[in-house]
Parts: sequence; C-alpha cells; structure tokens
Amino acid sequence: MFRRLLGYAAYMFMTGALTSLLSFAVDAFGMVTRPKESYGDYHIYVLILNIGVGLFISGPNGAIQKFGANNEAQRKALASLILRIFVVLFVVTSVIGLVVGVVYRWNIALSFFGVPWLVVFWMSRYIARSQLKAKYEGWLLATGSLSKTIFIGAFLGLSEHPDAMIFGDVIALFIAGLISLYVLRLSMETSLSELFRVPIPRSFMREFLVFVRPLWIGGQVFLASQEFMGLFTTTVPWLGRTAMASMGVLRTFWQITFKPMDFISQAALPTLIIDEDGRKKLYEDLLRLSLMVFSGLGLVTAGAGGLLLELFSIRQKYVEVPALMMIQAAVVPIYVVHMTMSQYTIAEDYPKYTLYANIASIVGNAASVYPLSIYFGLNGVVVSAAIGFLLSAITFLYCLRKTHPEEVRISIQSGIRMLLVLIISLAPIYYFRWSENNWRLVFPSLIVFVVLTRIFQFWSFSDVKKGYELVKTAIISRGQKPESSKPST
Repeated sequence: MFRRLLGYAAYMFMTGALTSLLSFAVDAFGMVTRPKESYGDYHIYVLILNIGVGLFISGPNGAIQKFGANNEAQRKALASLILRIFVVLFVVTSVIGLVVGVVYRWNIALSFFGVPWLVVFWMSRYIARSQLKAKYEGWLLATGSLSKTIFIGAFLGLSEHPDAMIFGDVIALFIAGLISLYVLRLSMETSLSELFRVPIPRSFMREFLVFVRPLWIGGQVFLASQEFMGLFTTTVPWLGRTAMASMGVLRTFWQITFKPMDFISQAALPTLIIDEDGRKKLYEDLLRLSLMVFSGLGLVTAGAGGLLLELFSIRQKYVEVPALMMIQAAVVPIYVVHMTMSQYTIAEDYPKYTLYANIASIVGNAASVYPLSIYFGLNGVVVSAAIGFLLSAITFLYCLRKTHPEEVRISIQSGIRMLLVLIISLAPIYYFRWSENNWRLVFPSLIVFVVLTRIFQFWSFSDVKKGYELVKTAIISRGQKPESSKPST
C-alpha cells in the first residue's frame, strides 16, 4: 500500500506540475504588475472565498473519503448529496452576492458567486480520491490550474483594472466547476440526472452525520484558526493590505513545498483507510518519508526565495518575504507531524480528536498573534501560525498516547530531530539573508542537511535504491485501484 500511496501522489504531482507552474507564473505576473494594495485586495477576495468554501468542505472532506472508500452504494449516495448541496448553494450565494455587491463592494461580492463552483470542484475530487482514481482527480487538478492561468492571465494582460485578477478567478471557478460536474458523472459512470435522483437512505445519512459532526466542527475551528490569521493581518492598522500582499507572495512561493505535501496528504487518508492490517507500518513509513522529503524541499524553497524575488525584480517591493520563508521552512516538521497524525486519527475512527486538536490550534493562534505581531510584524504572524499547528499536533499525540504509544513515540522523536536538523541547516542562510546572492548558500546548507539526516538515521543508502525502484514502479502503476480492499463495516 505504501507503493500505492506513492503512485497516487506521484501521478497527481506529474499531472499538476506543469499547470501549477503556469498558475505560479500568473500569480507572479500579478504581484509584479499590480500595486501591493491591488494584490492585497485579491488575497482578501481569496480569503473570503476560502471561508465560504471551508464551511462546506472542512471536515466533510475526510468523511466523504471514509464512507466512499470501499462502498459503491454509499459513494453514489454521497454524489447525490453533493449535487443537491450545489443547487441549494448556487441559489443562496447568488442572492447574498447580489446584496453584498449593491450595498458594499462588487470585488468582495464576486467571492460569493464563486463559492458553489469551488465547493462542487473539491467535493468531486474527494469522490474520485475515495476511489483512488488518480486519472479523474488529475483532470480536475489540471482543469483548476489551467482555468486560473488562462483567465487571470488574460485579464492581467488585457486590462489595467485593479481587480483584474479577481475577475479572471471568478470565471476560472465557473469553468472548473462545470468540468468537475462532468468528471463526477464519469467517475460514477452514470448521468447527473440519475445521480441526483439516487435515494439517500436515512440510516446512512444518520451514520454519516454522526461521524461527520465532530469532523465538521473541528474543520470549522481549523478554518477559523487559519483564516483568522488573514483576517487579523488585513484589519489591524500596523499590517493591513500591503502586509496581506506579502503574505500572498509567501503563499505563492511556498506552493513549491506545499503542493507535493498536499498530494501526499490527499493520498494518505484513503490508503490508510483501505490498508487496515498494515496501517501502523504505513504510518511510520509515511512519517519518515514526509519528514525527510518535505523538510529538504522547504530548505531549498526558503533558500531560493531571494533568487525568485530577484528574477521578478520585486526584491525591494517585498523585502520581508525571504525571512518569512525561512521561518516557514524551519517549522516544516511540525506541519508534517500534524498532517500525518490528523489523517491517521480519522482512519482509526477518532474524528473527535480532530475537534480537540483544532480547538488547541485556534487558542494558540489567538493567544500569540497579537503580541508576536506587535513586536515582530509579519514574522510574528507566521510564527503564531506555527504555534497553532504545534499545539494541534501535541493534542493529537496526547489523545493517542495510550492507544497508540509506539506511533506517538516515533512521531515525537522524529519531529524533534528533524527540527534540530533544519535549524542548523538554515542558520547560514538566515544569517546572510540580506547579502547579495545569498541563495547560493542553499547548496552547502543542503549538503549539511543530507549529512545530518544520515547521522540521525532518517535514511540509509539501501533506502535510496529501494526508493528509486518504488517510485519507478509506482509511477508506472499510475495510481490504479488496488486489486482487493476490505468491505466497509
């Protein structure tokens, strides 16, 4: 199953690599050609959009994969539920968008019009993922990125309007949503009208709602903790729109590390659910691989931050971004432990732990962001976000300490060792962050990283050969569904 997980993630990465690069180029086009204030407005629009979408996908995403992984009847019922949610959302958000546009601002109102299309886009991906059909999810991934590239790029190139990126994004969401409905039909091998009429048994709906309730509440708390940082950055007088623009640049550059991490995370849950007998070993392998790969990738991304700004000729415009990226890179182990543990707890049928962990996260954010941002500005906001993830990961570990002591022990030991490795490896890059061409330090820092991870036994030379063969085989398999899987209980 570990090969299966890698195959799915590798297929998704290859499918999305080019389109993600194009999306990155469009974002860079916007940050270069638009003033900080306009680029900040675009990310405020994205913030509102994410909050609206998060109300419907934060939490239910795990439940859709849980119930759809091994049971075709349940999967069809979920697909029918998704279509019904889409229709209701389309009507409600259209009315809200019109009201907001008339009484407030149309660039904010457009975020409401995009909500139903983005919700159906993500939920269609979850259905495809529950079947481990990488081909269909890959199509959706490519569609989303290409739509964004084409329409935002066209508006930026043909219009000087300050909200050009927002206009292009709304149209891209509409196109991606339409195609997601088509892909949902293909993955379920039936028409949308037939899917819409599929009866949803009351017994299944009750079971689904009981399972999803703590996940949804936890998801909303997690959403609040994540978007709280953006809302805080936007509204406080010592940060504001220009600071939001810098956070947008950070997020755009950080996609180099986040995207592969996200692909692994997406593949992890259905794989952990299916491989019940080998779940513990799969978790340990996933944790070790993720700590090694994503910490190294974060190191390279942070080291190259200054170079990217130089290439786009915006280093002085966004002078604070390289330091933000180095902080982000240093805490990658926290994000990895949180990512793997959160998926593992859902697979082990502990959805309430997600709620506890997300409550801890928002408490940490709320308690730390104000004083840290006062003294350290945007650096403090990024550190506060890491504190939230740290408390969330600690909560998962605490909840599992009695039932899964071995997994907890390995997670703590591996996470601490990798934190130490990254801090040492990043130290010269951070110390010389203001120097010209400091990005060249990424090469010796990467050598230090490789040596230290070998000393701390994160990898061996036999792992390199085994990993090469595993990835090679996994890519060839192209994420096809495993031959057998356990029936749903």
